[in-house]
Amino acid sequence: MTGDPQDVPAEGLTPELAKRELERLAAEIARFDAAYHVDDSPLVTDAEYDALRRRNDAIEARFPALVRPDSP
Repeated sequence: MTGDPQDVPAEGLTPELAKRELERLAAEIARFDAAYHVDDSPLVTDAEYDALRRRNDAIEARFPALVRPDSP
């Protein structure tokens, strides 16, 4: 394990890694949303975007106390 939360499956995250990963996902998904909806210039494929959303949902389901106010 590298210590990078995005390299760890959702079920293997500790609460601290989950918190860091949810922060990263919220920022990344917001950036991709803006590029798609505001700039009309997608940065990732639909499949890549959907995978990020599924990962976010899986982590939030496992750690409901860590759901962020800016959760996608």
